[in-house]
Amino acid sequence: MDVTEGGRKAIQILCKKIAAWDEKDEKELAQLIYDSAAEAEVETTELFTAVYKAMIGKEKGPKLALFIATVGKERTVQILSKY
Repeated sequence: MDVTEGGRKAIQILCKKIAAWDEKDEKELAQLIYDSAAEAEVETTELFTAVYKAMIGKEKGPKLALFIATVGKERTVQILSKY
């Protein structure tokens, strides 16, 4: 799926943060998502859209932190690392 350049940059940052995440706290994961958007200097909606496009081929989806936790760290990193 096509994602914006900003979305791609944010995905790359998020992917590294998820890889280091200990999978214990969903709130921490949610903060990693927001931190990644800020670090990439994009709006959070741009990151959300990019991740949903990468993972499910749609612009919107379920609550992102819960979705990533459900899919699992390894699978999420595997998908997002392609971006």
